[in-house]
Amino acid sequence: KRRIGYVPSMFDRAPRDSTDAPAVPFLAPWCEAGRGPSDRFRLLALGAELNAVTAIVAGRHRQIPLDLLLDRLALRAARHGSWLEGRTVTDADLRDLLAFAPPDASPGLDGALHRFWRRLVTIDLGTPEGVAEACDAVGLAVVSALPDPIARLADAIASVQSAHDRLEARALAAGDVALSLSLGFPRVVPLVSLVATPEHLRLSAPGLCDAAPDLLLKAIPDVIALAGDLVQRAARIEAARPKLRAK
Repeated sequence: KRRIGYVPSMFDRAPRDSTDAPAVPFLAPWCEAGRGPSDRFRLLALGAELNAVTAIVAGRHRQIPLDLLLDRLALRAARHGSWLEGRTVTDADLRDLLAFAPPDASPGLDGALHRFWRRLVTIDLGTPEGVAEACDAVGLAVVSALPDPIARLADAIASVQSAHDRLEARALAAGDVALSLSLGFPRVVPLVSLVATPEHLRLSAPGLCDAAPDLLLKAIPDVIALAGDLVQRAARIEAARPKLRAK
C-alpha cells in the first residue's frame, strides 16, 4: 500500500470551449436498467454514470456552478453522516449551526461534520499538498495501490472503519476520497457518503467492493439532478438581473 500521489490525467488539459454542449450531462434511459440483475450491464451503466460525473468536475458543462454543487453535496453528506451516527438533523439545522455559532464556540457534532465536509470538497486534489490534506482529513494514512477504483474505495472505508470505531461518516468520506483520487477528479465528490446504510458499514472490504457499484448507481443520478436544478436556478437569476437593475 502507498499514499496516492497526483497522477496526470485528462483534467490537466483545458476543457473544450463547447458552447453547444448540454447544460448538464445526459443519462440514457438504459442506465436505469443498469440496476437489474446482470452484473455486466450494471457495470456498463456505472461507467456511463461515472463518465457524466467526470464531465461535471472537469468543467465541461460551463453552466453548472461547480463550487455551489459541491457545497450542496457536502451539506447532504453531512446530513446523511449525522443520520448514520444516530442523530437526525435537517439541512436548515446544519446551516444554522455554522451560521449562528459564536466564533469561539463548538458547533457540536453535526456542525463539525458539516464544516468538515465543506472544507473537504474545496481541497485541490491536483497537488501533492492537496492529496495529503484530503487523506489526513479522513484519517487515511495509506490508500490501496490496487488497480480497481472500486476496490480502493472499499479498502479505504474498511481501513478507517476498523481504525476509528463509531466514525461512520469519516469512513465513508475516506471511500469518496479514495475514489476521487483513483478516477483523477480534481476535487472530492461525495457519492457513497450520500447513500450508504449502517448495513454497508458492517461489511468487510470484499463485501463493500460488491456493494459499491449499486451505491454509486443510486447516488449519481441524484447528483446530476441536483446539477440540473442549480443550472435552472442560475438561469432564472440571470434572467431577472436586468429587471432588478432597471428598478
